[in-house]
Amino acid sequence: MAHRHLYLHEIIDIVGQGQYDYMAHSLKEPTNVMPDMLTLQGTFFVCAMGGGRWPQVVNIWDVGEAGWQGWAANVDRLNLKRRNAFYGDWWDEAAKWRTGGFDRLCGAAAGSPTTPELAERGVSGTLFVHQLLTVRPGSPLDYLAAVVEEQVPLWREYGHEPTGIYEVLGNQHEVVVVWATSIAGQTHLRGARDSARGLADDAAADDRLVAWEQTSAEFVTGGDTHLMTPQPGTVYGPGSWDDASLDDWLRPGLALADPGGNRTICQNHPMSGSLRGLVGGLLVVALGLTACSGLGSSEVASDATISTTTPTVSAAVEPTTTTSPPTTTTTTTAPPTTTTTAVPVDPTTVAEEGVLRGGTVGLRTKAIQEALKAQAYDPGEPDGKFGTKTTQAVWAFQALHGLAKDGVVGPETEAAILAKAPQAMLRPNLGPTHVEVDLTRQVMIVWRDGAPALITHVSTGSQVPYCEQTKVGENCGDAVTPEGTFAFGRRISGWREAPLGKLYNPVYFNGGIAVHGASSVPDHPASHGCVRISMSIAEYFPSLVNDGDTVEVFRS
Repeated sequence: MAHRHLYLHEIIDIVGQGQYDYMAHSLKEPTNVMPDMLTLQGTFFVCAMGGGRWPQVVNIWDVGEAGWQGWAANVDRLNLKRRNAFYGDWWDEAAKWRTGGFDRLCGAAAGSPTTPELAERGVSGTLFVHQLLTVRPGSPLDYLAAVVEEQVPLWREYGHEPTGIYEVLGNQHEVVVVWATSIAGQTHLRGARDSARGLADDAAADDRLVAWEQTSAEFVTGGDTHLMTPQPGTVYGPGSWDDASLDDWLRPGLALADPGGNRTICQNHPMSGSLRGLVGGLLVVALGLTACSGLGSSEVASDATISTTTPTVSAAVEPTTTTSPPTTTTTTTAPPTTTTTAVPVDPTTVAEEGVLRGGTVGLRTKAIQEALKAQAYDPGEPDGKFGTKTTQAVWAFQALHGLAKDGVVGPETEAAILAKAPQAMLRPNLGPTHVEVDLTRQVMIVWRDGAPALITHVSTGSQVPYCEQTKVGENCGDAVTPEGTFAFGRRISGWREAPLGKLYNPVYFNGGIAVHGASSVPDHPASHGCVRISMSIAEYFPSLVNDGDTVEVFRS
């Protein structure tokens, strides 16, 4: 298994308006050009009108690909030998723009993209959603698994792409999730959520957003979400500040007030290449919209023309009369133009290049989904979009075929899936109809009349002792899924509120232990003892098994 990817998450308190200088200074941090040292993935300033404390800067540093060994090297060099050997004057200069901050060492959860993956896929955004949340102690990885399974595919439909899904390693109750998006994407998502809540009707209601909030509420106990803008030149920031233009939202004929108070700089005003020019322009807009709104079209300068007229105040003088010569106005009609609009290409009709993983879209992904479905896995609808259901199906396939269980379809995994080799029974002595739960590989196979009806990834008991406060008092035990041969018995339709959590469509086979749907089904054992399956599979799983059917739980 590869090293775990580690990240340093910083919140820096800024002096005055020094956030712009500090972000630029962060790009010059010496470790960015040192081998095997942390590198800057992103630096952001917290937006006004987006929630959050300001002025603040958020930095995310990639500790490297060496996992904890890489972290150890950074700690040794940057803390024990920092001042003279590595930083020189950088540290002293940084102090001009900051007063302090708070660092969090984070570990990537399963499904979190790496820095090279973000760069390779060209993920970028002009607006970022930053979620720093507290969750029930001990549940960060379970919550983040639910984020990957439910929130990521849903928010992607609204133009939000995750750039970091992190567990905070300094405690057992914090997570960080960062999303790249745009103003339009955030507006669309918020409007659909408000409509679903019955608070507005300016967007199509999406009840799935409310359902996700309800799932999230099972874990989240507090925290904060705010909006940030990225520094150009980082992994997922814009190429330059020139990429930000006011032309997209200034109405035709609307002008920016001239700071001199005389006339205006109006439509198609070219933005300055400097950050302060952009910010200054925004302030001018905020102060000058009224001045522009009363202008007639003849008073509006175009193509960055600055029209200035100096008003004069005269003492009492004799009136004069001026006669102007007649003028002739010539109107020229431009020839008609033809605009050709390119028809967008459906990405699911184009074959992807390279490995396939969560987020990829195309013909090869669709072929993988169809092949998995033909072999009784459930990758979701074969639509060519590599989502959480496909990832979990790939996990199960890789586990059963001795491949690295990473959810990534490289050449070896792709060839094996497309080969469609028949699955052999793991416990043939149980007869043609039974269920096998392999604790080692975290896989369940449902056999009906000698054929697999379902092969799926599961998450069983974590084998970690627990002690939790419940509605009926303290509940302590060992999170173990017992091995042995059992039979399905009672079942409950819908949600069951159990002392240790909620179970969806549970089918019990050993006392209080059941196969049930859960919002979190990570790639490792994480339950209190039950066999977790995804919510979508839990919708139909009860129809695949009968009371009395044999279940064997074992280690391979």
